[in-house]
Amino acid sequence: MQIWKRKGVLIAITILVLLLIPLIRKGIYLYQNKDGIPGGKVYKEREDFIFPYTLTHPSNKFKLPHRLDEISGLSYFTENRLICIEDEIGAMYEFDIERGEVIEEFKFGEGRDCEDIEIVKKIAYILQSNGTILQIRDFENAAPKIRKINTKLSRKNDTEGLAFDEGSNALLVACKGSPYLKKKCKELKGKRAIYRFDLDAEEILEEPACIIDLESLKNTAGDLLTRKSFIGLFKIFDQAEEDIDFRPSGIAVHPKTKDIYIISSVDRMLVVCNRNGEMLAAEELNKKVFRQPEGICFNPEGDLFISNERKGSRANILMFKYNQKGS
Repeated sequence: MQIWKRKGVLIAITILVLLLIPLIRKGIYLYQNKDGIPGGKVYKEREDFIFPYTLTHPSNKFKLPHRLDEISGLSYFTENRLICIEDEIGAMYEFDIERGEVIEEFKFGEGRDCEDIEIVKKIAYILQSNGTILQIRDFENAAPKIRKINTKLSRKNDTEGLAFDEGSNALLVACKGSPYLKKKCKELKGKRAIYRFDLDAEEILEEPACIIDLESLKNTAGDLLTRKSFIGLFKIFDQAEEDIDFRPSGIAVHPKTKDIYIISSVDRMLVVCNRNGEMLAAEELNKKVFRQPEGICFNPEGDLFISNERKGSRANILMFKYNQKGS
């Protein structure tokens, strides 16, 4: 009888703990965000770094037409104009910031997993998820010149981010998946890699331009997301809890500081690295502001643009004004 009583008490305590967990988590959430919109906290690896944007409050929000529901990348084009790309259609869209609308469509007919785009001296470079780069000259004309460039990267790398680095005259290619070029090496285990595609040699350089150490990121932003609070306790009861899983979906080089900005749709995070590949800071992205962040770019003045795929609401482009003195 005593054994059954003890078992009953243990069962009752377990049920009580399980019932209390959501309340505790809600309390933590409210406490962490008592000063306003959740998200937006910058976790600095270097204290002298000044984060020049307030990502909880965009200065402008542009709703996109349904043909850009799955916008996967964007690039600065000319004054007040961006070029956007959609995942599957095989077309580029010129977006006018002042008018807040798509004003031109350029078809190139090579769809299939087009993940990002970068315009360099009026040449469009489009990144596919298997590491292939499409070079499109005269894309504004009726008969654009398209060339497919195969690289050392492959589908296992799941390449999603593309940016131009003027300092090295190279495209930066961010790998969402495997960090390895060919064979595995212990130096890249547990990391995310960004490689350089040399525009003169037209090849991927084997030495990564930037390496993001997931363990270091976890330490820098250990309490980054509300759902990761008290993770050691909650994961016993809630298998949905998991560690930070940063997977780059977009990348851009800041025109003023030359720092590298990398976003991850998974975990909704933005990481900033310097030109040496050293991590400077990480910031959480509020899920109400950033439904599914996929593309990122800057204009020459340093204003930041981040695109979100359709998820519960219209796809959009968010604009954040550059503030040299910090947010």
